[in-house]
Amino acid sequence: MARRVVIGGLWALWVTGMAMALPEATVAPCATPPKIDGELDDECWKAAATFSDFHVLGQTHAAKRPTVVKASFDSKWLYLGIASHHEKPQEIQATVLNHDGPVHQDESVEVFADAGTGGEVYFHFLLNAANTQAEQRIRAGASDRGWNPAWRSAVKVHSSGWNAEIAVPLYLLAAEGDLGRLRLNIARNSGAELSTWSPVKSFHDPANFGALRGLDAVKTEIPFLAFGNVRTSGFYRADDKAQYDVTCDAGGDPEKPRKVKFVVTDQPVTGAGKGVTREMTLEKAAQTSLTLAVPVEARVRRSAVLAMEDVETGKTVQSVTIRNAACAIVVVAYLDRSYYTTEGEARVVCTAEGPQTEYEDKALVVRNGQGNVLARCERLEAETQVALRIEALRPGAHPVTVELCQKNGDPIFTQPLVLTKRPPKPGCEWKVDRINRVLLRDGKPFFPFGLILWMWRAEEIKSDVHFRHAAQMGFNTVLQWYDRMTPEQADEYQAMAAKHGLLVLGWAAAYFAGIELENAEELLGGPALNRAREVFRTSANGIKANLMLDPLLRGLAPETKVRLFDQYYQKNLPRVTDALNRLKEHPNLIGYKMFDEPPAKSYFAMYVHGRKLHSHIHETDGYHPVFLLYSSYIPEGEEYTDWADCLGTDPYWVPGNRRRELRGTVNFVSKITALTDARARQRRQVTWIVPLAEFWVAGSKRALLPQEQFCQTYLALIHGAKALIYFRHPLCGRTAVDTFAKLSRQMGVLGPIALTPEIPQDITYSTGAFDPRKNDPDQFPHVQVALRRNPAGGYVLLAANTRPFPVEVACRIPLLGSAGAVRRLFSAETHPIRDGAFSDRLEPMATRAYAFDSREPITGPVPIRVDMLPHPELATPEDAVPVAGRVGKKNLMPNPSFEEATLPGWPDYYICSTPGLGTIYYLGDPDALFRLDPNNAFHGKHAVKMVSTHPGGTWVMAEVNPKEDKPTEYVLSAYLRAERDGFEASFFGFGSGYAGKVKLTTEWKRYHVKGMVPVKSADNPLWGVRTD
Repeated sequence: MARRVVIGGLWALWVTGMAMALPEATVAPCATPPKIDGELDDECWKAAATFSDFHVLGQTHAAKRPTVVKASFDSKWLYLGIASHHEKPQEIQATVLNHDGPVHQDESVEVFADAGTGGEVYFHFLLNAANTQAEQRIRAGASDRGWNPAWRSAVKVHSSGWNAEIAVPLYLLAAEGDLGRLRLNIARNSGAELSTWSPVKSFHDPANFGALRGLDAVKTEIPFLAFGNVRTSGFYRADDKAQYDVTCDAGGDPEKPRKVKFVVTDQPVTGAGKGVTREMTLEKAAQTSLTLAVPVEARVRRSAVLAMEDVETGKTVQSVTIRNAACAIVVVAYLDRSYYTTEGEARVVCTAEGPQTEYEDKALVVRNGQGNVLARCERLEAETQVALRIEALRPGAHPVTVELCQKNGDPIFTQPLVLTKRPPKPGCEWKVDRINRVLLRDGKPFFPFGLILWMWRAEEIKSDVHFRHAAQMGFNTVLQWYDRMTPEQADEYQAMAAKHGLLVLGWAAAYFAGIELENAEELLGGPALNRAREVFRTSANGIKANLMLDPLLRGLAPETKVRLFDQYYQKNLPRVTDALNRLKEHPNLIGYKMFDEPPAKSYFAMYVHGRKLHSHIHETDGYHPVFLLYSSYIPEGEEYTDWADCLGTDPYWVPGNRRRELRGTVNFVSKITALTDARARQRRQVTWIVPLAEFWVAGSKRALLPQEQFCQTYLALIHGAKALIYFRHPLCGRTAVDTFAKLSRQMGVLGPIALTPEIPQDITYSTGAFDPRKNDPDQFPHVQVALRRNPAGGYVLLAANTRPFPVEVACRIPLLGSAGAVRRLFSAETHPIRDGAFSDRLEPMATRAYAFDSREPITGPVPIRVDMLPHPELATPEDAVPVAGRVGKKNLMPNPSFEEATLPGWPDYYICSTPGLGTIYYLGDPDALFRLDPNNAFHGKHAVKMVSTHPGGTWVMAEVNPKEDKPTEYVLSAYLRAERDGFEASFFGFGSGYAGKVKLTTEWKRYHVKGMVPVKSADNPLWGVRTD
């Protein structure tokens, strides 16, 4: 029997007890440098520049915990003394002890510095209260965690807080820009409070860093046991061996001579590299240059790591990774297919980047494993293709070597490849076309347009409700999302999807099951050992999250985490293999998704076993590609991308104006998709994107509006997506169901358009270039476009207005000609062409697909100019209650009487349960388990009616984060009634989940619970009611 409870409104949560100028500071040199000991009592600090105007991140109000910064410099160092007030220093948390670990999760400070590059290159230094350092260099929007320069620090915890004393080498900053234009920001992480000196929208917002003046005349010196200006030569021959040089400038310790060892580790893309070392004594304060010759077996693309070790201590003082070492030009060769079956030929594609004069007189030679020449091309272009006949080739893996040679035949660059041929398997062949970076289904391009099916119980696999709803909305693909799958359930899942004509992207990691750790006491002990045993009884996703974030486990040494996970991997391998052998025979299998959202190795080197699983999948199956998905940002380094055929991200954003930063706008999708596509292009992978279906986090004001869903989808296509899988089903609202039904009809046309060969194009926007490295939402073009070929003939210009106001546009493309009209797909409207241009007015968040024919040949990049006239004065403002709640009011809960409902049947700020077992109910439907009731309101226009028909009950909750500095008592209350006396409901909140149970009557009555909100209430700031 269904059980009903009605919430009458008047939610209550109460306590019982940004346009800012960028800051500037002018620093003066210090006569005597400070002693880096954390004391902040040196003479230089008395006359140092001081600034203390710290604000809560993204807000205009001052931070509750004061932070005072002093700054000075000399020719070697930028000195920063940071005094962080804390009323209870005994509660300061500093548990991360590993270099480059998640330092920001502790009580910590962060320093950001940009030497006037406009955000192109900036440096990030982190230090916690245990003096654990982390650092990274951000170049062109990509983070380099392998950048490990020497810098100095010390901390001191005292009765009123803690001090951080930091010295950053000035030569590092000067090498990337102009110290006279130095931009700086200091940030502090203190419990739930994040504060900054500059009014940034996020920590990584270099456009809003403050200015540090006074450094324009400084002449920098390398300060201590450090090196810089690292460069490499090209390949050359010496003593009849190939080698290249690594050269750097080094500086000695200002106090005394030091014996050091320089180590170069060669890292070719294939094969094993060699190491070269040299010991030498750096005299006191000496500046010297040194060169190390590195021998190579093959002239292939490579990186190199240069490190300097202190011989006395054995400690690595500094290390730098050199990308594309020894290459005057960057040559990349690849095969046009991931594998071959019935094709008559394979094509070797070679791309060359660099001055054309460096490669135009070179020859391209392709050899087989025996060294015999298979093909030769006498002139190398920016892209060169060479055909290889493979009809007679036997199935198997065949080595192929691509050589870039001088005219006399001497190789200057080689790259080994593996040509894989498999027996034909009609109906189950899924390949990657690496030239166009698209999926091929039995040889034909295919665009997966799908939905993640999120299931909580095994019983849901046997019910066809999820599959039926996905098919009815027009999706062609589903992504399996149930992380406790058995191999037997793999067959059930595929069959249920096939029943509704759906393809499946399987989740390989879902077949891992919890284990009992063995001999773990050899690696760790105490509470961490017991916690690890608990964690490894869960899913791969759960283990990853705990190794990253759990206070007892996150500080484990990286090798310890890997060794623990290796036991988990090895014990599960037979189970995973069983599942793969079942899945590979299903004609509706697309491929396999890997471990979900793997983290940077500073948290957990999940790529170690990701690489193993990738190899195992291809050894066991071989006909289906592997998909890898990251959470928006992909860490820098090949180890994060070389275990996938399809590379993706999930650019989740927060609509409704509750987050006033880039992630609060649809341009976050533009940025992340473009960056993902650039990374996928490096390894010729398919770019796949997982956009929001409705909302990301409980802190959202509302779900996506229909026009926002269309806009983010078009933006993903514009910036390179070749597959879209939305997160997630069950959907909550009827609006989303109707929106996807309309969108899927358009995708039936747009999908094939997105798969056509790319057109080189040069787009100019009147508002400035599109640059995905930027983080300011106002710096993105209002309307963004991309030109594509139309499989039906002609061309299509995709366009999306990213703004909540109308924008008039004029698009000029030489291909348009001087007369005629462009046709709007999915509309009867046309736009006349005049002198190679047409114009339109795009409504807020509007999308367009303009089709036109052209007889003009494409001989180079197609110039496209987009002139825009925005109308922000016509925007409909949307206000939002911040996550902190209705600050200043007794009741903090947003929309407490459920009066605001932007989407039908769905009160703003609240998320609600909608599914039942065997049936899915959507908000806005008359029979929804959760619905707004206009007939029984206790206060205002609505009550909320919740009907419980399944285990777990029905619930409604909102996110409010009071951000208290100390544990504080709050009261959570609501007016409730039920269809019968004695019906039970539960409150949850206070950062700990379950908060208390109440028995209801059939009459309206106020019920309440009391509890303490902890200092770090951000851990679980959800408040609500659930039917039992």
